[in-house]
Amino acid sequence: MLWVLVQAVLFLGYGYVLVATPSDAWGLARWLGAPLVAVGVLLATPALIAHGRKLTPLPEPNPTLGLKRTGVYAVIRHPMYTGLLAMAFGLALLLQKPWGVALSVALTVFFNLKA
Repeated sequence: MLWVLVQAVLFLGYGYVLVATPSDAWGLARWLGAPLVAVGVLLATPALIAHGRKLTPLPEPNPTLGLKRTGVYAVIRHPMYTGLLAMAFGLALLLQKPWGVALSVALTVFFNLKA
């Protein structure tokens, strides 16, 4: 349950940073954000569809699902985490939010520990 709480705090903090903090002018970095968001959506969406209603925020795999080895899971072990992280970094760059990038790094560490 601690995993779920930490994850919720990180996502809420990230959302706050995107909405309530000022943007910085980064120029080229902003243009890197949109492709990262697109890649994130392309990775996370099939993973979410594969899990359907059996999706769980807990680190223990759902025993009724078994280990996924087909589709996007044949290429990437954690496509949902990878997709969410790509979207997090992409949005932070696109919206020019330095604290968003920092929280994306924190999410990366969190998902690495959770996986």
